[in-house]
Amino acid sequence: MITVYFEYKHIYSEKVATFESEELYHACLPILEKMAKKNNFTDVSESYEEEEEV
Repeated sequence: MITVYFEYKHIYSEKVATFESEELYHACLPILEKMAKKNNFTDVSESYEEEEEV
């Protein structure tokens, strides 16, 4: 799972999206970057979490 954050000068971050697929995340990334800029954030970051097999 991929969690996406908008950051402001590495001081503040806000969780904005979660993706199950890396392919879908990469498809949405350009739009996320535009949204971050429009809302005065300085960066988009992500956190990857490995899913446990059941």
